[in-house]
Amino acid sequence: MPLFRYKMNKKKCNDENLRTIREYNRFRKDAERIQATTIENQEYHLKGLSESISKSFKDATEKDILEFLDKYAETTRDGIIATLRKFYQWLFELERGDKLPKCIRNIRPTPKRLRDKNEIKYRERYITEEEYQKLIDHALNPMHKAMIETLYKFGVRVSELLSMKSDKVSYDGEFTRITVFRSKTKPRDAVHKGRLTNLMTYVESYQPFRGKKGEPLWVGRNNNCFSKRGMQNMLGRVSKYSELGRYVNNHDFRHSSITNDLKNGIPTTHVETKHGLVHGSLVISRYDHNKTKQFEEWLKDNRKPVEDETYVALKQKKDTMEKGLKTDMEHMKQVYENVIGKLKADMHKLKNQFDDFENNVLDERKREKRQEQMNKEEEAMSPEEKAEQLKIDVRSHKRAIEFDNKEREKEAAKTPEQKAEEKKKIDKQWKRLKESMQ
Repeated sequence: MPLFRYKMNKKKCNDENLRTIREYNRFRKDAERIQATTIENQEYHLKGLSESISKSFKDATEKDILEFLDKYAETTRDGIIATLRKFYQWLFELERGDKLPKCIRNIRPTPKRLRDKNEIKYRERYITEEEYQKLIDHALNPMHKAMIETLYKFGVRVSELLSMKSDKVSYDGEFTRITVFRSKTKPRDAVHKGRLTNLMTYVESYQPFRGKKGEPLWVGRNNNCFSKRGMQNMLGRVSKYSELGRYVNNHDFRHSSITNDLKNGIPTTHVETKHGLVHGSLVISRYDHNKTKQFEEWLKDNRKPVEDETYVALKQKKDTMEKGLKTDMEHMKQVYENVIGKLKADMHKLKNQFDDFENNVLDERKREKRQEQMNKEEEAMSPEEKAEQLKIDVRSHKRAIEFDNKEREKEAAKTPEQKAEEKKKIDKQWKRLKESMQ
């Protein structure tokens, strides 16, 4: 089930457009395996567009879509444009590289060079330690404090936070461990060195289910799962009471967590694993708010260990690569041997088939020659010789019938034990024949 539902405008959505939206949702879910929250977001924006234009999606003009987009902020607008471009590509059954319809063709997201122009505003996404402490102090209850601490220390997405279960949070004396289930990439475990006081206090003392398997960690009214809308409202209230001068959203904590981990010298690959990012993703460079000043401070504090750590890291990387290459070589060798063995077996089988075919051809030719010779001899015979030959053939046929009758009588006289023994002998001979052919 979706974590929350958007409130739609009072204006009713066009029935034809509503059917189109439902078909598109089914396509995205069944064919592209898109998550429920993503489908819900795209449905919200498509319904908003339908209500704004009051006509069929196919009849919309560029002016209609621009008027709809004007009421959104830049970042939200870029996300909606991406959604609409993909939707219209599906609606008009276009292939990759085909021209989009005129209504959306020239509407594009803001270029990155312009989006990053306001660096001061972007830098505000980083939450300092002092601001974090203010947020904790002004949180209304232990659960809100625990949620803010989890967001700041683990940098989880809001969908991941709300998917946490009451039995999947623990502290083993050294690490605080959590498990998130609803992730963009895949479910994962995350660890933090030390005890997270607010989180563990809530889990051990205030959480209503306290370790029950499968129950939600964060609960709202009637002990139901806490909603995304409730999360946004909570952060809005805490931001206001903390007097930070700005609204802090859930993704700002993710920016801050990644920045702090990189600032503390944690390798990029571990930061990616902790935050559920694809290895090598460019997203991490966008989330990193460390600049020259922070780099200079880090160099002053870590000047000596840097060389040692770099050497050790490179040596470990070299050993890992050598080990991986060795394993790959052994695997390739095994594959090569298997392929060669199979080819040899196939060649042997083909040779046997060819020999059998050749022998069959020779036998057929011999039979044809013998038949021709018999025909010639029969033509050269006198009527008396033909009559004599016919008598001989009749006698031979009678003997063959008598022999067959005797064999049937012998077979009928055999006991079941004798028949079973003979069957075993025949099976053994057939098995040996098959093995010799292989």
